[in-house]
Amino acid sequence: KYINGNDLLDFGCGKIHALADILNNNGYNCSYYDLFYYPDFPKKMFDTIIMIEVFEHLDEPYNELLKLKKYLNKDGVIIFQTKVYPNDLKNWWYLRDTTHVSFIKEETILKWCMELGFSLIGISGDIFVLKCID
Repeated sequence: KYINGNDLLDFGCGKIHALADILNNNGYNCSYYDLFYYPDFPKKMFDTIIMIEVFEHLDEPYNELLKLKKYLNKDGVIIFQTKVYPNDLKNWWYLRDTTHVSFIKEETILKWCMELGFSLIGISGDIFVLKCID
């Protein structure tokens, strides 16, 4: 329900760009990008950028959001899914994946929204929706 417009990007799609295929089969124009499998970043603007289980793999997620914002059309959105870290990290399974290098709390997402010119317009479990407001 948070997809904005028709031009979408599946950022960090992995080897199989299934989400982009599903969206394209449902009338959207969804490009895809993955640093390892599809490293040619589409040079165009997007209405919605989707990042499913990508955020935790980024060395500098703040800077990546800043870069991706440049590819958003007016009122564009970024939808990302990641686990926020709990108060008790001892048994948190997310830490066992050695490719996970960035962890975040909801408060940090709110702070970054203010700094980067986004509004947090939706949260559903571990899915966050940021709308570009400037």
